[in-house]
This record gives sequence, structure tokens and C-alpha cells, in this order.
Amino acid sequence: MKTKDLAIIGSVAFATATLTVAFFLPNSLNAGNDAAPAQIVQPRLVSNGIEFTLAAVEHQTFKAGDEPAFELKAINTTAENADATVLVSMTSMAPPSAFSRLVGIPAPLWEKTCPVTLKPNETKVIALDTTTKLPQNSTINLILRTASPQETGPNAQPKPQMVVTTTSNPSAVVALSYSTLQPAQPAKSAVN
Repeated sequence: MKTKDLAIIGSVAFATATLTVAFFLPNSLNAGNDAAPAQIVQPRLVSNGIEFTLAAVEHQTFKAGDEPAFELKAINTTAENADATVLVSMTSMAPPSAFSRLVGIPAPLWEKTCPVTLKPNETKVIALDTTTKLPQNSTINLILRTASPQETGPNAQPKPQMVVTTTSNPSAVVALSYSTLQPAQPAKSAVN
């Protein structure tokens, strides 16, 4: 290979690299809208035109051993009568062991089915007392989802056990999340 050939190969490679950078670089620098994404203030579930939100009574925080109470707020956002049934469930999950290869599964703590019928633009607040003590060292999630017809209605069968509600259900929303995890203790240095 001659010096002239190397010069041609080098200049073609340089030109190709320059064109590639010129083509791709402006697009990566200009990613679109630089405005911050809209912040979700409070998760909500909308079913049949009714908007459901869940909040702790008096916006309190909880610790292990507490029996939390919540308020389910339902707002009819339509100009017609509307009805919907929402299932509110509370689950807990302890942190997995560092040696475990299994994925943790949330344990059901409490659930309640809440049927709601509202007039146009009406708002109702439903008090929910869980009467369940929160476990220690766990993450607590409160999940809202629309109840299936098998869970409601005149032919509804009583459930023999609680079903773990997960957020993989497309109609499920994690409305609230609490932690009763103990803070990690700082490591103490050993004196030699």
C-alpha cells in the first residue's frame, strides 16, 4: 500500500466521521421539550367518569403497630349519573434477604370493596378504617383498582381468602405508600 492510498483512506474516513457526527450530534443535543415533566400531585383512578383519590385521615404518617384510617374521595366528573365500584387493598412487603434469589410477593393486609353512585358533579368522601396493625420492617402500599363484575353484584360469591392485588393489573393504581423500615445503623469502627 502506498502513502497516497493511505492518505485517501484517511481522508475518506475523516469525512465519513465528520458527516456522521454532523448528522447525529444536533439531534442528541436537541432532545425536544426542555420543560420539566408535569408532576403527579396525587395518584387517581378514573372509572366510569368517577375520579377516585385516597388520602390518610388528617394527612398523618404511620409507623409499625398503627391502625391507619383513610378517606376515599369520589368525584363524578360527568354531567350524568354515574356508578362505579372500586377495590381498595393494603399490602405489605418486607425487604428480601440478601441471600434470597426469589422475588418478594406482597402480603395482603386488608381490602374493601366500595360501590359508589353519584349524581352529576357530586362528590362523596368514604371513611375507611382498616383495623389492621401495620407490620414492622415493611413497605406498605394502598392500591386502588376497579372491581370486576364477579367481585360485585347480586351473585357475588364470598371470597375464601384475600387476593393479592398487584399493579400489573391495568386498572390498578398505587394510591399511597408507607414504610415501617428501621433506619440502617451506621457501622461502628473497630478499635485495634
